[in-house]
Amino acid sequence: MSRGLLPPHLQNCWFRRRHCLQIVRDRCRDKDLLPHEIGWNAVPYNSGCCERAIAVRWLALVLVLVLSACTAFGLPDRAVIRAGLTLQLQQTETQLSDQLRLATPIIRVQKLKIRDRKPLDIGGRPAFQVLGQATWQLQQSGQKQQIKAQPFELYLQRQPQARTWRLAIPQPSSQSDRQEWSTYAIPLA
Repeated sequence: MSRGLLPPHLQNCWFRRRHCLQIVRDRCRDKDLLPHEIGWNAVPYNSGCCERAIAVRWLALVLVLVLSACTAFGLPDRAVIRAGLTLQLQQTETQLSDQLRLATPIIRVQKLKIRDRKPLDIGGRPAFQVLGQATWQLQQSGQKQQIKAQPFELYLQRQPQARTWRLAIPQPSSQSDRQEWSTYAIPLA
C-alpha cells in the first residue's frame, strides 16, 4: 500500500501513515478484503499522535545535547582524575624519598571511587575539586605495598584550549585572604 492510497489528513505524518496502514492491513486480513474496499472512515484519526511523537523526539534530542554538554564543557573524566592522583602521589612520595634518601617509588592507582566533583576557580581559570577514595600500589626497591581505600582530595584545572588538565596544589601563603597554587601538567597516556 503506497502513500497515494491514504486520505490527505494521513499523508503528512509518517507515524499516522504507518499506524493506519497497519490497521488497514489487519482489517483486510480479517475480512478477506482488498485495502481499497475498506472505507477510510474505519481508520481512527488521532490528531495528537504525530505531534506527541515529534515532541518526544525533540525532548530526547534536547536531553542528549544537555547531557553531552556536561562532559564536553569541563568535567574531568576518570582517566584525568587517575593521572592527576598518580602525579600528586608521586610528588608526595618523591619528596619523602628524597628526605629519607630512598629510591623514587613507582605508583599505580588501581581502584578509584569518585564521591564528588565541585567546580571552582583557580587563577581565573575553571577548575574542579575532586573528592573520593582510591586504592594504589607502591613499588619501591623491589617491594610492593598496597594501600587500600584511602580518601583523597584533588584539584584539577582546565587549560585555556580545553584539551589538557593541570594538577593544582594549594601552597602555604603569607596572605590569609588569597590562596596560592602551584600547577603541574598532567601527562595522559
